Amino acid sequence: MILNDYVVSILPNLRIHADCNVKHLSLHASKKEYIDGILAKEETLCVGRVKKVLLDDYAVSVVLKLRIHEDSMVENLSLFAYKEEHVATILAQDQPFCVRRVKNMKFRDYAASILPKLRIHEDSIMESFALDAGEVSLSRILVEGDSRIELGRIRTGGLDGVPEEIRRKLRYTLVDREGKEVLTERNREAAAVGDGEVEEASKREANEVAEKETKKKQKTEETFFLGTKQS
Repeated sequence: MILNDYVVSILPNLRIHADCNVKHLSLHASKKEYIDGILAKEETLCVGRVKKVLLDDYAVSVVLKLRIHEDSMVENLSLFAYKEEHVATILAQDQPFCVRRVKNMKFRDYAASILPKLRIHEDSIMESFALDAGEVSLSRILVEGDSRIELGRIRTGGLDGVPEEIRRKLRYTLVDREGKEVLTERNREAAAVGDGEVEEASKREANEVAEKETKKKQKTEETFFLGTKQS
């Protein structure tokens, strides 16, 4: 299903059944007015069991209104926004939005800036996560603290194309083909830091005990000396 520009506005009237299988949903809106009616509605829009979703330009904001069948797995979710105003509606809202299980996710240009607003369903295991954006488009991610943006579980190799400075901002768990957690270098470093902190604490404790014993001994010797002198 491909809807472009003013045709996007008819999406609420299509009344897609929840069990309907939709291979591809592509929405492109070059003007905000084409999606204003959709965003103004209180209710979400059912798009059934959709496999591939592409939202382009102002249509990216429609992701806030899409309702996918709860048992459905979206194979590809692609969000492309070439201007900041294309995602202004999402950026302006305080509450995050959640997407259900997605295998492959791609953000292009300013669509990447909505990533801090995104929440991934806890049952989701992504195969790949891709960002195709410049420094300006990534600025909202770069100002986030390390490990602040939750991605959930992702297959090993699924972040290979993501720059390290962006990867540091993401909180995720790498899993193998069986869904088992994989110990990464980041985990090892964290564990090493933890071990180092424990070792350092043990050393400090030992030094404090030794210092107390030394002071106690010095005090005993001083008391003995004064007593001898007084006699």
